[in-house]
Amino acid sequence: MTVIRLKISVALATYNGEKYITHQLDSLLAQTRLPDEVIIIDDCSTDRTAEIVAGYIKTHGLSWDFSVSESNSGYKRNFYNCLKKCTGDIVFLCDQDDDWYSQKIETISSFFETYKDCLAINSSFDMIDGVGRKIENFRKDSAKTTNNGLILYKIPDGKFVQVGLDTVLMYNISPGCTCAFRKSVIDGYLSTSKCKMPHDWELNLVAAKKHGLYFLNVPLTGYRLHGGNAIGLTDEHQDRSLKMRGTDETRLKVFETQQAQADIFNDYMEYFSDKTAKFADYFTKFCNNRRKILYNFKLIPCIANFFLYPKVKTVVTVHFRGLIGDMIYVFKNIKQRRKVK
Repeated sequence: MTVIRLKISVALATYNGEKYITHQLDSLLAQTRLPDEVIIIDDCSTDRTAEIVAGYIKTHGLSWDFSVSESNSGYKRNFYNCLKKCTGDIVFLCDQDDDWYSQKIETISSFFETYKDCLAINSSFDMIDGVGRKIENFRKDSAKTTNNGLILYKIPDGKFVQVGLDTVLMYNISPGCTCAFRKSVIDGYLSTSKCKMPHDWELNLVAAKKHGLYFLNVPLTGYRLHGGNAIGLTDEHQDRSLKMRGTDETRLKVFETQQAQADIFNDYMEYFSDKTAKFADYFTKFCNNRRKILYNFKLIPCIANFFLYPKVKTVVTVHFRGLIGDMIYVFKNIKQRRKVK
């Protein structure tokens, strides 16, 4: 049987990534199966990122498509714009500060070629530090988790398994730099997205709705932790900082993501299991309470969310310390309003 070779695109959104962008580009060029198309859009970096990318392409004589946005739009819109330009059968998401292992494209594309019902593949990853060394035992999987603790059930090493909509509605299973999608998923996302949810999560939802989301438990990417990650995972110190001392701006941005997740339930309601329907109801109530907390400075919804917490704590942005932070936020703003009066 003749295997049709799939066209491979890579979508890379950059912003102030001068320190590690060359390492990421080197890892693309070192692939055992090179991409057919690389789309890079810089989101008006204030450092030398755009200069470095342009120079790299020229030095290596590459036909990669590189452009700079007219204005800063944020990572969600920037990735959206990158995906609009991709023409490949399979599209890989790429961050600016990671390392792709040399067999990544070849491995993932072979699964797409073999499994025709597969619409999206998320693979595992290793944590690496600023100089590329593997970080051992960082968020080590327990007996009940997989993928550095991001998947809340066990998947054996090396296994290729389907992931259901119920799972990815509650939480995303991987960082975007580990994801690849068929063009049909990209087209579905582009036609419906409002760029409020993280792009990789929304793409996984589109694939899962059509029973085409899969996870490969093989690490194919070095996910770099360096203290300045624009999005995604952080180290434990940063986690505590954001939960306990997060600025008001951070708190509101997290709520925007939560509200977008709650809103998207309306588009997927017909696909729910009874369990997910109950979860959606609890999470919608949780978000409604947070709106009253963050914009009206109401204390009673803070108390209500403590009771809802056990029902919604699987959501990655929901933390017990965050509930305490909401109460502090209310008291602080009430105190400020009294001073104004």
